[in-house]
Amino acid sequence: MKGSSLAIQENLNKSEGQYLFPKPTSDPKDPLNWPIVLKIAILIQVSLLAALGGINTAIINPSYVPLAKEFHITTVQASYQTTVVIALASIGPWIWMPLANKFGRRPILLGTTLLAFVSALGSAYARNFTQLIVARVFNGFFPVAFVLGASVVVDLFFFHQRGRAMGVFTVTMVNGSHIAPLLGGPIGQFLGWRWCFKFAAIIDGVMFLVILFCLPETLYVRPETDSKTEVPEVKSKDTKGVFSDGLKLKDRNPELPLRLNQFVWPSIKMARYPSVLFPALYYATQYGFASILPAVTVANIFNKEFKWDTLQIGLGYGLSLTIGGCLGELAAGMVLDAIVKRKIKMNGKKPHPEARLQAIWTGEILVPAGLLIYGFTIQYKTHWMGPLMGMGKAYA
Repeated sequence: MKGSSLAIQENLNKSEGQYLFPKPTSDPKDPLNWPIVLKIAILIQVSLLAALGGINTAIINPSYVPLAKEFHITTVQASYQTTVVIALASIGPWIWMPLANKFGRRPILLGTTLLAFVSALGSAYARNFTQLIVARVFNGFFPVAFVLGASVVVDLFFFHQRGRAMGVFTVTMVNGSHIAPLLGGPIGQFLGWRWCFKFAAIIDGVMFLVILFCLPETLYVRPETDSKTEVPEVKSKDTKGVFSDGLKLKDRNPELPLRLNQFVWPSIKMARYPSVLFPALYYATQYGFASILPAVTVANIFNKEFKWDTLQIGLGYGLSLTIGGCLGELAAGMVLDAIVKRKIKMNGKKPHPEARLQAIWTGEILVPAGLLIYGFTIQYKTHWMGPLMGMGKAYA
């Protein structure tokens, strides 16, 4: 591992006269002072955990038909075990985030990953649909890295570095849900639907061992100070001790009292601000119709309308979302850059972050257009490429 002195040089580009925010301390335990190699390793781990959240949720989606046959239920009822995971994943952050701010990121990530392993195994060996639903309820509390990963990025990187780091995290997280049907289709076809959950349990268990030994704590309580400063010198010999200390489980913020109103009330208070409320509602509706709706209906529709088996559903559904998502991410970056450049040209200064919200109009066009294509091509029984193109367009 490179010394912390190298990290200092990488964190501050003096040729650009870069002021740092937040201000790093002289404490070697401050994650801002860690070597860039360690920061990247941690970023990769939390990104993979976020991707695993999507894989755990959606890997079973292509196998609704065989699952429904075994439990003597309809394919629509079979989809409920996915929707319950999605619902619980939206509630989980209200529970885990206050605990992560008190006890640290590491114990929460370890605990939820272990919970994912156990609940995935429980899903694989469920004897009836009720047991499967119960196991999936617990599995829904796993994808905490969806939100906690962003907190880890903030812990590790300076403000001017977070854009690229968040880009890596977001792309990895989003593609977890895309990869899931590509994995679940062949597994469900050749090994059976239970092996979808067994495979998820295996990768959950492997990831638990990786973060147990390789993911240090990144929560660091720093004093409020002036941001215009250079990075203080940290001796490289401290790096190994800092990493070892970061693996210990302990209260990282003992001065912070843990109260019941910290679990839900802060989110409710943020709803007072239109700049928070309306983007949240926009994202919820777009994600719900463009991602969740196809996820819980595609197996039933494509099996009934096109007589597709589990393998075909997984590959078609997965490739459609993967291509659409990748094109969407690429186009989003270009659109955002164009908006920022236009604002700079008009005003002669750096625009406010809210200026980027203008890019949401692209989604307002693409999502309804894609859903209309998806719906009409199914209704009028066109070639299967029609609904897949509509699904990919909506997800872009």
